[in-house]
Amino acid sequence: MAYLISLIVFNIQCLIIAGAFFYSLKMYYKCYHRYMKSFILFTTIAILVMIPMALSTNKIYNISFAYKLNNLSILFNYTYLVYFILKSMGDRKGNNIFILAYVVSLIAIILLLVINNLRFPIQSAFALNHFGLIFFSIIFLLKLFQNIPEQLITSIPSFWVVMGVLICSCLSFPFISILDFINKTGINYKNNILLLNLPNIGYSIMYLFFIKAFKCSTKKQVI
Repeated sequence: MAYLISLIVFNIQCLIIAGAFFYSLKMYYKCYHRYMKSFILFTTIAILVMIPMALSTNKIYNISFAYKLNNLSILFNYTYLVYFILKSMGDRKGNNIFILAYVVSLIAIILLLVINNLRFPIQSAFALNHFGLIFFSIIFLLKLFQNIPEQLITSIPSFWVVMGVLICSCLSFPFISILDFINKTGINYKNNILLLNLPNIGYSIMYLFFIKAFKCSTKKQVI
């Protein structure tokens, strides 16, 4: 039963990612904001990674490089989202320190990918990715609320993007960060429906927030 529920939640996540991709295509020429126009690259990579994973997970067609592609996608996802967050900050104070933090964390992620077998999910790399995104998202929100813009915060596309990233990472990080330890100790968690589905729920929320961000980006008054 737990496996069936997890499969359903995973497929819902895949449908939401596909929905975000097609919505980004629909909204591309309606976006008034360059940084949201470029976000179509993120949704495109997401669906290209998602399709092999969906086919393999649902046992429709086994694609040998599915997990390898998913692992390597961390490098793009982390780099793009950190870049997006830093570029969206109105206050650029401290950006040099943040860039240094990004470079150090990216090197650590690369090392984790290199020393592990890419054929299987590298949880430590995903955990570090989420930890870094939590850090940068919190910095963005702190700066945003310290320098509140004239327009409604909820009308700012980057607000929804960062909130989606933060919620996803907060839901995913605690479980993923200890998953390798749990596997080594032999603790049975596969019947725990909540733990199994937290990351997929987090990603589903994140892409729903991305759709909201694209919707906000069609309004001229948003800067």
